[in-house]
Amino acid sequence: MRLTRCLGLIALLGGLALATVVLRAEQARVRSCVVSTYHQRAELRRELWRTQVAIARLCAPDRLHTRVQLLAGGRQGGGSTSTRLASR
Repeated sequence: MRLTRCLGLIALLGGLALATVVLRAEQARVRSCVVSTYHQRAELRRELWRTQVAIARLCAPDRLHTRVQLLAGGRQGGGSTSTRLASR
């Protein structure tokens, strides 16, 4: 009776240890997938930004240049920012 209980307890603990190892391995795999997806998302956002800038340059290169100057704080000429933005 005692031997059966000990063997059962050892089997139970072995099963728990095996389940823990399997879950940790799965957790590491999923974490790696999440990090990879995060980096892919960042690269796609950079590509989207480059594409939007390229489209803006093709559509209105002078407006893009003016907008970049406004965002950079390099204001040239007279008038307020709201006046220049409203004139578009």
